[in-house]
Amino acid sequence: MTRRGYRGIPINTSKNTHETVLDLLLLGEGGSNRDRVVVDVPCGAGAFLQRLRDSGFTRVVGVDIVDQLAIEHASFAKGDMDLCLEIEDGSVDSLVCIDGIEHLRRPFDFIAEVRRVLRIGGEVILSTPNISSLRSRLRWLLTGHHHKCPAPLDERNPNPLHHINMISFPELRYLLHSNG
Repeated sequence: MTRRGYRGIPINTSKNTHETVLDLLLLGEGGSNRDRVVVDVPCGAGAFLQRLRDSGFTRVVGVDIVDQLAIEHASFAKGDMDLCLEIEDGSVDSLVCIDGIEHLRRPFDFIAEVRRVLRIGGEVILSTPNISSLRSRLRWLLTGHHHKCPAPLDERNPNPLHHINMISFPELRYLLHSNG
């Protein structure tokens, strides 16, 4: 579901997700410190990167499997979230993953990578479609597909945008806690 978001930049997330994540960054570890290193993975077209820059964050890095930025941004790194990220150990203050984990073949490995790149006391903010919502459960009951995955995926044409690993809150909680 690509739609126009912040400053008209394409986004692939639910309404208000970017606003909520920004609020969490401002409230969390580091609070008003806008000079901390914030990594946005996957960064997509860069709507959240632009929002961070416009909010005064000075050290933001976008990472994605392909460069599809619709903004000018010097700090972009190509990276596959199913592999090792080319980011130094303990060098990131805040890592944001907005609706990305459901695209991964190896979410446990990604969370281990997140732990590796975060500094001690760093934070991760992660969102994913809520497959436990009543709407998603009802669609699953009637069609065998979740709300954010209304049709079978085309296995003959794999795509990084496919939701191949929808994850529930209990699974996500286990994944995060078992990786520290």
